[in-house]
Amino acid sequence: MSPVSSSYPLADGNGSGCWNWFLPDHQTRGVGEPGTPAAMTRDVMRRFAVDSRRVWLAGISAGAAMATTLAATDPELYAAFAPIAGCAYRTCSDANGSVPATPSSTVNHDAVQGTPPGDPCVGNSRLPCLGGVLGLRSYPYTVLRYDGADGRSVVEALVIHGANHAYPGGDPKGTFVDPVGPDLAHAMYDFFAAHPRS
Repeated sequence: MSPVSSSYPLADGNGSGCWNWFLPDHQTRGVGEPGTPAAMTRDVMRRFAVDSRRVWLAGISAGAAMATTLAATDPELYAAFAPIAGCAYRTCSDANGSVPATPSSTVNHDAVQGTPPGDPCVGNSRLPCLGGVLGLRSYPYTVLRYDGADGRSVVEALVIHGANHAYPGGDPKGTFVDPVGPDLAHAMYDFFAAHPRS
C-alpha cells in the first residue's frame, strides 16, 4: 500500500490507504506512485544477489491495478506479474488493445465439493463467501490464455466463478480472504516458476 499522506482528497485511493492507480499522474514510468515499488525493487536487486530473471510482482485489489501499471511502465524490471482481483492498465480497460479479444486457449475446471456447508468468511473485514455456503473446497474456474503475434503467451487469466472480491484459498482468519480455493498461492508460484525472463 502507498503512504496515507497525500495532497489528494480523502475520496481518492489514499483516503483508504490504497494506490491511486486510476489517476493519470500515477500511470506513467518514473512519475507518481509507480516509481515507489519500482525503486524498492531496484534497491532490493542491488543489495542482494537477486536473479533478475526471477523477479515477479503480485498485488491484490488496488495493488493488482498497480501491478498492471508496473507491467506497462517498467516491464524490463519484472519477469511476470500476478494481479489478483484488479484491473487492466489504465482504469479497468485495455485502451491500447495490447491483448487479443479472443483467447488462444480456454481450460475449464469444475467446482470441488469438500467442506461442511456454512459460511467461514463471516467476521470482521470479511465478505460472505458463496463457496463456503455451498460446501465447496474450490470454486469452478477458467484459465484463459492470450498469445501475441509471435505465439508467446501475453496474458494468462484465471477467472474464478462465484468468488467475491477477496483472496481465494487463503487463511480464514485473515481479512478479505475467502478460504475456498483454488489455492492462489500455489497457482501464482506455478505461474511464476514457469515464466522466468528469457
